[in-house]
Amino acid sequence: MATKFDSILGRLRESDDASTSNAHDVNYTGSTASEHGVKNVGAALDKLLNKVYYSAVSISSFTGGGTYEVGTAISGVSFSWVLNKNPLSIAIKQGSNIVVDDLAVDSRSCTYTPATAIKSNTTFTLACGDVTDAGTATTRTASTTLSFLYKVFFNTITGRTPSTQSEIQAMGVGGDTAKIHWSNSKTITRAFKGKKFCIALPSSMKISKAVTSNNETITSKFVAGEEIDYTIGTTTTKYKVHTFEVAVEMDVTLTITLV
Repeated sequence: MATKFDSILGRLRESDDASTSNAHDVNYTGSTASEHGVKNVGAALDKLLNKVYYSAVSISSFTGGGTYEVGTAISGVSFSWVLNKNPLSIAIKQGSNIVVDDLAVDSRSCTYTPATAIKSNTTFTLACGDVTDAGTATTRTASTTLSFLYKVFFNTITGRTPSTQSEIQAMGVGGDTAKIHWSNSKTITRAFKGKKFCIALPSSMKISKAVTSNNETITSKFVAGEEIDYTIGTTTTKYKVHTFEVAVEMDVTLTITLV
């Protein structure tokens, strides 16, 4: 009956590097040949077993980033990650600088508190130290990013056009994500039912095209209002509300392209 040892021997024989890493090249010479022999044989076996059973560190997830409105100040970041095994070392970098390096190899989360609150796009990298089956040091990495974007608000309204920051934010219907759009995506497609459709966006952005589901281009029918101060934290951005108004209630889908 084959034993586990027989299985190990079989796998060792199949190693494509067996001719250069087995006991044939063990050195038994020296003033303490027996001692050196034991050490060399042990080293050779360690190398062979490492080759047979080696499993590289892999990072299946690294989280902690997110999308925030321009002006938001992030004073702490909570990271978490999933690995297939404990690496030799774990560190977290902000750009090229190591910001966390005192983590235990079995840790899977940590919180980073920057000296200055983060207000701009920042990428963090998880770096896990490893050694290949050939004994070469290597590093496995994964990244997560804090992104800061402008919000675009849109909604069907009745009455007067929003003219203050609070009225613009109210277009989001209490944070309803169907009425809030991040500025990194330049196309918005939403159903519109009513007489007055408003979209509020930074003055630096414009509506380059607006098309109905009936393929009618209505870009020129949007009217931009006066600039409104919109402040988040210590950052103030000029916003404008663009309005499209019709005499009879419409039930249509609009696709709006921004620039």
